[in-house]
Amino acid sequence: EIVQVYVKKKDDEGGPLKTLRGFKRVSLSAGKTTEAVISLAASAFEFYDRKQLKMAVVSGVYELWYGNSSDPSHLKKTEIVIQ
Repeated sequence: EIVQVYVKKKDDEGGPLKTLRGFKRVSLSAGKTTEAVISLAASAFEFYDRKQLKMAVVSGVYELWYGNSSDPSHLKKTEIVIQ
């Protein structure tokens, strides 16, 4: 399996729906589960900031989507706040 992590800046009008920011390949036998740890650098939260006219990490709520497919029905979601 390949576990994928997508990031989206919440309330980012015109921004991407989700952007692949990390992934990890894990070996599993059929029917088994495991834990995958994927570290994200600060740059994983960079999106185009229209005020600064450049890529930047800005404060706000970010959605993290994770799972084994980019299909929204196969992803789980959590939110984090960057201040």
